[in-house]
Amino acid sequence: MEPPPPGGLPHPLKRPAALLAHRLTVHLPPPLPDPPPPEAVHPMHDCTGTCKRVIRAAEPGLCRDCRLAAEATGPAPAEAA
Repeated sequence: MEPPPPGGLPHPLKRPAALLAHRLTVHLPPPLPDPPPPEAVHPMHDCTGTCKRVIRAAEPGLCRDCRLAAEATGPAPAEAA
């Protein structure tokens, strides 16, 4: 006696395309969840510091380098009137 074909398939296959279509559709994983909405893209602004770099921010202001330099030097002294 001949051993059964692997995977429990009948021998010979009568409709191989139908078998393949059935196996590809029945054993599909569940659909993926909807992706989260994209984050808001902020407009481009010029840095208000000394470098005049273009930065992407919600409001005009300093770029990271100018902000770190300003924090390192401390607050600006008040000008005499």
